[in-house]
Amino acid sequence: LERTSAAARRTLLIALFGLTIALLLSLLIAVRIVRSISESLRHLKRGTHAVAQGDFAYRLHPSRDDEFAQVSADFNVMIARLGELDQAKKDFVSHVSHDLKTPLASMQEVNRLLLEELPGALNQKQRHLVELNLSSASRLSDMISKLLKQSQIESGSLHYEFVWQDLGDLITTILAEFNGAGRPGRRITADLPNEPVVVACDGPHVIQVMQNLIENAIKFSPENQPIRVSVAYHAEMPATIDPAVRDRIRRATDGSGYALVAVTDHGPGVPDREKNAVFTQFYQGLHGRKAAGSGVCLGLALSRRIIEAHGGAIWVRDHTPTGSIFEFLLPEALSSGAAMDLFSHQASPAPRVPRAEVA
Repeated sequence: LERTSAAARRTLLIALFGLTIALLLSLLIAVRIVRSISESLRHLKRGTHAVAQGDFAYRLHPSRDDEFAQVSADFNVMIARLGELDQAKKDFVSHVSHDLKTPLASMQEVNRLLLEELPGALNQKQRHLVELNLSSASRLSDMISKLLKQSQIESGSLHYEFVWQDLGDLITTILAEFNGAGRPGRRITADLPNEPVVVACDGPHVIQVMQNLIENAIKFSPENQPIRVSVAYHAEMPATIDPAVRDRIRRATDGSGYALVAVTDHGPGVPDREKNAVFTQFYQGLHGRKAAGSGVCLGLALSRRIIEAHGGAIWVRDHTPTGSIFEFLLPEALSSGAAMDLFSHQASPAPRVPRAEVA
């Protein structure tokens, strides 16, 4: 009986030991399977995120021959096709926009000649119709120029020439153009410091950004409300800037600060949920900021790409009681004595923006 009991205990111990080993092996196999699936899902998640950001060059590289390998192969084929379609779209927009510029320029020149009455005198009604035609052609030309600029940015063929520029002078030039355009009831004012604010930038592209912001303010502001453009120098990055925006701004080098440009309107404003979306291509606001004949909705998207190429950032915040304030911050700015000394001697070259930061 004792020998039987001992044999039973040994059998039980052996069974328990075997069961423990089986459980451990099962646990190890389950952990390995879960880890393998999780790793595959992480790769797929990174791939879908990259594609959502417009990176059609991303590819998945499976390390084994299983179902995920087949999913990866299909994913890569899909992305390659999307990349081809995206490139075809860019080429189409670029070529069509370029081909439209020449006949459009000829149409504008003919309208100008008619207004100058070189072919003959115009009565008041005829002059009004020709002026409307010229105005429409100018708007169409502006849309085409923005499409071409966007194509250049996406293809990486847009180049920047950084030189020292007084932002006050640039704003004065822009306001002279807008205020001289004959917009009754429209007031665009400037709030400029007494001393120059000099920044290393590409002047024509920064002018385009300001023009886009002013045109946007004109579209959505009542005619009897003023639009204000201001510039200010900050030795340090302003503390009021949102942390998410602050991280996108290149730090100024020793001895320089930051230039803050703002365009204030009294329109319907931008809802919080749309404050980032308004800077994407072809976006029109869902509430309040749609305007008839508002163009191709590329102005703010182009502005963001240009400012980011300067190492800066652009954003929108609310204006009290109504309206919006579109602001952008540029690094490598000088003011006061440093700016005057620079303009007097013209000996300091503008700093180069690191290539990695030029979009």
